[in-house]
Amino acid sequence: MRLRTARGSAFEEAVRAGWLRWAIGHQDGWRDRRHTATSRFDASLRHAGRFHAEEIQSAVYLRRWWRSLFQAAMRPLPGRHPSVPFVPPVAPACYVPSAHLLFTEDAAQDGDLLFVCEPSATSSDGSVLIPNRRVYFVINEVTLTRWPEGTPVPVLGLSLSLDADSWAWGFEATLPLIAEALVVPDEGASPVELIATVNGTAFHVLAENLSRERVFGDASIRISGRGRSAALAAPYSPVIAFANTEPRSAQQLMEDVLTFNGIPLGWTVDWALTDWLVPTGVFAKQGTWIEALITIVGAAGGYLLPHPSEKTLRVRHRYPVVPWDWWTDVTPDFVLPVDTVGRESLRWIDKPAYNRVFVAGQEAGVLGQVTRTGTAGDVLAPMVVDALITQAAAARQRGIAVLADTGRQIEVTLRLPVLQETGIIEPGAFVAYQDGGVARLGIVRSTRIDAGLPEVWQTLGVQSYA
Repeated sequence: MRLRTARGSAFEEAVRAGWLRWAIGHQDGWRDRRHTATSRFDASLRHAGRFHAEEIQSAVYLRRWWRSLFQAAMRPLPGRHPSVPFVPPVAPACYVPSAHLLFTEDAAQDGDLLFVCEPSATSSDGSVLIPNRRVYFVINEVTLTRWPEGTPVPVLGLSLSLDADSWAWGFEATLPLIAEALVVPDEGASPVELIATVNGTAFHVLAENLSRERVFGDASIRISGRGRSAALAAPYSPVIAFANTEPRSAQQLMEDVLTFNGIPLGWTVDWALTDWLVPTGVFAKQGTWIEALITIVGAAGGYLLPHPSEKTLRVRHRYPVVPWDWWTDVTPDFVLPVDTVGRESLRWIDKPAYNRVFVAGQEAGVLGQVTRTGTAGDVLAPMVVDALITQAAAARQRGIAVLADTGRQIEVTLRLPVLQETGIIEPGAFVAYQDGGVARLGIVRSTRIDAGLPEVWQTLGVQSYA
């Protein structure tokens, strides 16, 4: 066996000495026995802070109630609801009682009189007043028919136009291809006469020119023509030599022109000029019926205004009242609020400020000197010579037409719907309307109607003065 001898060593297995824990200055410490340490910085807490006013902040929904004509509908709540009493509106009077009767229809054979109530917006002074409304409702109706058969003609759109220098309504229309047989005249026949009705106003027109277009399988027909007064002009009227073999008034001369071999043509004249006498042999004109009529009315500064549907030619003076007396002597035919005008345009025109003109006839004529009242008559207009100026009445009317078309003028264009109160406003009517803070008064010189369903507009060319 092996014998192990114990030997002394400098290092032996150590034994824990309890007294050393108190004798040593540093020893392992307990983690939960640490002293509380203070610091300048600690865990922060949220503070309400101070209120700072800013111009822009987070918005909050604000709910307010606004009154409206239309709202979201709802089912009625259960229960009984008292009915709102209905107050019927006061119907306008049909007419102002008067002993003067105006008969517009043929007399009845049995002698019975039928009085029809036709209320209108006409004021006591004769003006048509259009009230201010939030909304103007217009139900447009445009039709095209053959005359006299009354066969409907399908139409896609049409336009009508007339100005003071024209003696017939201009007409254009677009039709579908299926309407070709309705507007093409027979060989050797006159053009087809049509009746174009726009919101109740009928126009008799002639389909003189026809054309057809085809674009990507879409075919249409375009027709154009003039009013029925075109029958008095070329190519339907012969060239005639007109003359007066005895003294006749200007109005009688027009009635003589509207005959052929002593037989009346069926046309009537609505005369509104101051008549004058024309001696024998003074009137001599070679041309169509309409050219002879224009010669007569033009001598006194007038123009022809055709009736839309009747065989009537209205003779009107270009200036029934001199422009410098419009605001005192003219009652406007129509008073339009600015809300009815869809579009307005103005163009200023400066013309020579003539205040004096000499008007003379020829062999049997007179020499007239027309001067604007209140002026020195120092700005002379070119002299006017016309064979039919045979009396002072003709010279004065012609001189007014020359002196009235002078100075600074405004060409106003107004586009408005065809209202029931106004209908179609024709040339020669006086129109008053408010241009912002300026009240304007003028006379209509041109009218154009554009009917492209569902919209129908009329464009007026108004002559006014600055």
